[in-house]
Amino acid sequence: MRRAVVQGAGLTIPDDVSVVSFDDASVAGWLRPGLTTFALPHRALGRRAVELLLEQVRP
Repeated sequence: MRRAVVQGAGLTIPDDVSVVSFDDASVAGWLRPGLTTFALPHRALGRRAVELLLEQVRP
């Protein structure tokens, strides 16, 4: 969403509109207005998913 569009709608960044990115996007540091980004623990999430799956299929 372009800033002009947001402002034209009577909204402000970040009070009314914000964008969040996942996977700790490196481009986030270059963007203006800033972009909130989160790093996801992919390995830990995958490990936990396998643990839960094995709990379901083991007798």
